[in-house]
Amino acid sequence: MQILRFARAWGLIAVVAAGVLLAASPTAGKVVAEPASAEWVISQTPNPGYYGNILHGLSARTATDVWAVGVQATETSNDTLALHWNGTSWAVVPTPNPWPECQDGDILWNGNSLNAVSAVSANDVWAVGSECYSANAIVEHWNGSSWSLVSSPRRPDGFDSMAALYGVEAISASNVWAVGYRGSSGLETLVEHYNGSSWSEVASGGGVSGYLSSVSATGPNDVWAVGSTDDGNVVEHYDGNGWSVVASPQPGAGSTLESVDARSPTDAWAVGTKRGFGAQASTFTLHWDGTAWTEVASPNPRNTGDARNVLSSVVAISKNDAWAVGTYENDETSFHQDRTLTMHWNGSEWSIVASPTPGETGQLTAVASASSLAPSTTSRQVFSAGFFSDYEKNIYDGHYTLPQTLVLR
Repeated sequence: MQILRFARAWGLIAVVAAGVLLAASPTAGKVVAEPASAEWVISQTPNPGYYGNILHGLSARTATDVWAVGVQATETSNDTLALHWNGTSWAVVPTPNPWPECQDGDILWNGNSLNAVSAVSANDVWAVGSECYSANAIVEHWNGSSWSLVSSPRRPDGFDSMAALYGVEAISASNVWAVGYRGSSGLETLVEHYNGSSWSEVASGGGVSGYLSSVSATGPNDVWAVGSTDDGNVVEHYDGNGWSVVASPQPGAGSTLESVDARSPTDAWAVGTKRGFGAQASTFTLHWDGTAWTEVASPNPRNTGDARNVLSSVVAISKNDAWAVGTYENDETSFHQDRTLTMHWNGSEWSIVASPTPGETGQLTAVASASSLAPSTTSRQVFSAGFFSDYEKNIYDGHYTLPQTLVLR
């Protein structure tokens, strides 16, 4: 379980479907994407780290105010990384590191890392992650001019414990949620809350073992979090009074949920992976209709042998417009190299949309759209993030040599 969680944090490619126009269907009255505009293209991103750069999370407040966060490996340390998009280009924005000496040459597994980001406004942005070797959770804040470390609950079980935050949702300046895991001999789901003045730990769904990977809210009394346990996936809900576990389809003990995006109290998506025989893995999508979570069929680019198809992130723009991104292994080489995967929901079904993968291997781990906050807009940009490498993946340990940030739009 931990390996799956860390694998998700390996890298980030920022991908953007730029300027996709929306048009009303004269027959059904639905909002649909014009096919000619729904094309993913590569956007240049900086790579400041000497030994590699990885992105893990995205937040798109507007089409000219987008944040991507992750980790960079310099010659002396593994440091937090933040990139900002101003509508024209991406730029590196300095971020603090609570453990500046952390460096063991492995950017994939260790280091100071930012895993998720969420913006309230241009001057109020939150990012969360973990310190070196997941020794402590990291919380950082952007005030419009600089990033700073913010005090939060740290290693509650003592020195040998681990803690990390993987998801954050900023509802308002005085209401922010973050989720992840904590523990020593075993992992427990971790939920933290910011009330406008300080962070505190909040009891989650009855002490569920495992981790929470993502959190999303439609308002202060409708907050969702998803993740995984030893027995399968887990979905939790906050109703304004407390967190509770909500029943969800369990296609197998190996099923995981990596991302959730709630558009309204009756419309939310969660995505992840369900396991088959051996190493086989298939895309996994769940939908909430206000009453229950149900599995929705989703395609897989590769279905033979030990095929691995993984969804890492989802964004819901409207009932007829959602995107999910991840990775799959192709059949082109004996190494089964990872390729980017993007899927679109049109209101009735999921379909695969072609996306580029530069280099030898790559993954998508995050997707965001500013228009999901204002769905009445007549045009929108969808951003996705991940990483790519010019070198083949080591199939024995999953290692990627010199990963680079990648943005598609």
